[in-house]
Amino acid sequence: NSFDGGVFYSIWGTGLQGNYFYTNEILFGGDIISTTESYKSSGTYISAEGEITLNTYEGYARYYFRGLELTDGFFGQGGFAIRSWKANIDGIEKSTGSKIGSIKVEWSPYVLVTGLGWHKIWENGVSFSSSINGVWGGKMEIDYEENLYQFDNNLKTELEKYDYPLNLVLYVGYSF
Repeated sequence: NSFDGGVFYSIWGTGLQGNYFYTNEILFGGDIISTTESYKSSGTYISAEGEITLNTYEGYARYYFRGLELTDGFFGQGGFAIRSWKANIDGIEKSTGSKIGSIKVEWSPYVLVTGLGWHKIWENGVSFSSSINGVWGGKMEIDYEENLYQFDNNLKTELEKYDYPLNLVLYVGYSF
């Protein structure tokens, strides 16, 4: 079988993946992720609402370590991702409805992606893989607009954790 296609779930979102087996050891592939999530939180005096959008297009090559008997489906992967990742959250004072501040987050649009994983194709054509990928060269920019409210350092430290430098991917597809 020369081709493999299916769906996957990852930390970055759910998407579609397509692969071409160039040789038994080399695979070329790509995937698309598009997800938008709403955010709402409410406290006694302040509410927060916004939207997070993650659109990713990734191309990669895999090398399968077929020569090692125990690790037939084990692979190393390297590629390039184009991302359009944005988050906008507004803080609203409940009693007046006034916007007291906002947070805008944007991630680097171009990053290198490398990783390790395992891929199995059964005789009936069903295909499964799992991998962990790391991002190289990406950074996250956070813009705080503080109108009537000052964001505390704890919140700022928490937000910086959402850089998503690692991505766990679980894939199910069909080989044809």
